[in-house]
Amino acid sequence: MTTNFNKLNFNFQMSFFYGNYPKNIRYAIYLWLFSTGLALVLAIPIFFLGFPEPIPIGYILVIFAIVLWELFLFYNISKGKNWGRIVFLVFSLFGYLTYFSESSELFRENFLDDAFSVFQSTINLGILFLLFSKQCNQWFKRKKQNIIEQS
Repeated sequence: MTTNFNKLNFNFQMSFFYGNYPKNIRYAIYLWLFSTGLALVLAIPIFFLGFPEPIPIGYILVIFAIVLWELFLFYNISKGKNWGRIVFLVFSLFGYLTYFSESSELFRENFLDDAFSVFQSTINLGILFLLFSKQCNQWFKRKKQNIIEQS
């Protein structure tokens, strides 16, 4: 039984990273993994140095929930679910709106945190350009047509 689970886990990893989808989607997944991984690595010092009292469990749960949600979205994007990239676009746009609404305070208090926010926002913008490239648009349309024809 353990062997089947390991095989399933390995197949999931391979299909997620090397699936049958355009290279722009693969690059978007790699950029997302890089961005999320970097954010998590940079958050570790904040956990230990930024909070004078014990780390609030809610803070950790929110970060965990966001990473799981994004993993769910990118898994569905890699399977050809167009709604996944639309949801990622909407959430990114909301993030940019809050980011620009607070831009008057940018680089005034915490330069490194703000510089990382600009860097991560630029990466997310690159991910959006990759997901909505001509190549990806055609692939999502073909996926949708295949689903309609199978019904």
